Amino acid sequence: MTKLTLDRTPFYRFHWFSDSWSGPERDEALNALRDEEASIDNYRVEVWFDSDSNRAFDVLYLRGEPLPLFEKEEDRSAFEEACRDDETEAHTICSFLCDVVDELPPNTHALILGHRGKVLWTSTDQEGDFCDVQEPYKPSIHQYQLARPFPTLLRSQLTLTGRLGRFVDKVTYRTSQWGDEKTAVFKYSHPTPWCEIQTLAQLPAHHPHMISMECIVLEELTGLGVIGFTTRFIDTPTMDRWPPSRPFKLRWLQELMGVLDELHLQYGIHHLDLTDRNLVIDPDTDKLVVIDFGLSGTHKPGGFRYDWDDLKAMVAFLYHRITLDSKYKDRLPDAAEEASLLLAWDRWVKHPDVVLDHDAVIFYDELVAWLKKRRQTPPAAPQPPPPPHQITTRRWPPSHLKDEVFDERTGLMMDLCAPGSGSRKRRQKFGRPALTWHRPPQSKVDPVRRLLATGRYADEEEAVSGRHVAIAVPDPKLGFPQPPVSAFNAAAAATASASGSRKRKRIFNDSPLVSGEVGEAFGGNTAV
Repeated sequence: MTKLTLDRTPFYRFHWFSDSWSGPERDEALNALRDEEASIDNYRVEVWFDSDSNRAFDVLYLRGEPLPLFEKEEDRSAFEEACRDDETEAHTICSFLCDVVDELPPNTHALILGHRGKVLWTSTDQEGDFCDVQEPYKPSIHQYQLARPFPTLLRSQLTLTGRLGRFVDKVTYRTSQWGDEKTAVFKYSHPTPWCEIQTLAQLPAHHPHMISMECIVLEELTGLGVIGFTTRFIDTPTMDRWPPSRPFKLRWLQELMGVLDELHLQYGIHHLDLTDRNLVIDPDTDKLVVIDFGLSGTHKPGGFRYDWDDLKAMVAFLYHRITLDSKYKDRLPDAAEEASLLLAWDRWVKHPDVVLDHDAVIFYDELVAWLKKRRQTPPAAPQPPPPPHQITTRRWPPSHLKDEVFDERTGLMMDLCAPGSGSRKRRQKFGRPALTWHRPPQSKVDPVRRLLATGRYADEEEAVSGRHVAIAVPDPKLGFPQPPVSAFNAAAAATASASGSRKRKRIFNDSPLVSGEVGEAFGGNTAV
């Protein structure tokens, strides 16, 4: 997947097909190209995702053609040579999409780009769309391994106030029946943020140096499927957006080392994406905070992102912070490069624009001493939590589900994408509910109306009567959460917890919903 950032919210290119568009729509599209007298011997069909409007487009465009206009023939030749590089071609297509996407009809699913980015053809017919959108399975709140109670919210209760990045929004929600509101960060992903929620659920609440999960967000169709979570909103830029002249403190480096010690040695968890874009300084406390645990997990040979070691990431981070050398900005040093860096202090030359509150050699000595101690201390293995209870689908027997889904090293369920995934188009054809994420682009938002996280305005959304913040309570014996109960009725939580096992058994074994339609209700199509 390629991320391409221009002046607007990024586009993401997922994958491409050399000749996957078939049927009447393909013939209609190619006729549109012939009308332009274009050579159609070499074209490409790709899926592009616009994180501004949360829409995916099937884009057909010609390859090997000089798309922009050039005044000089040598410039044209240079561009044709550059287009042989896939990334250069992708940036060109991305720039064209940025110019036209906000003007497309909201239900556009496919388009053809001609020379110089001209839109030759668009399609709003879902039946003819070659790339059928898959609606992945949404795990129920019952299936999550939560170590403590977490408040729950429906997505329709979140008001969208800002777009911070791909699948990350700034939202507000009511915290009481008296209308008090709180600003938060709403993070979601496709197919599901299962792994990140499982990790954050094991970490302590209200940690001064680690972002904490505050609420679990449920889809509004059934009120049970988990689609995301919220964290507190820290109104400050991440370190990758800092000017070099902003002072960097030795205390922040020490705090970061302490966070990694706690993660590795107490929880057996590695961040696995430790970069300056995932570090912020809380303006209220002046303390360093680590954010974005989306890639975090255990760190063992052969495991996920094993090469992205947190200790190596610390070396790369501090080296770049002191020298502004971008050599290790997007990659980590290998063992030989790390040893060379740590043994050669003369390579840590502070950039003239960088401001530190201590001499650079003190930062270097602090890092070397910490690494020497950590290299001799093996990380602790996390205590495996109990596996999820009663996860059954018609297509995936328990033995197969366990082999495919469980991480045998930790006991955590790592992936719930495959079971229950299904065709959104097929569900809509038969009148089944489907979760949508489309929303108006920022340039088209009505400033007078309240836009919800569902992508619809508040006056278009069905009212959620009498529901504010609810809470999911862990079962004291099994550690599984109960169905959400009102946060304003704390006594009900204890009652639900005491009778949790019996209620779950009835819900997951006797209910007709699960016997044939649990996948459909939570986002899949296991009934077919």
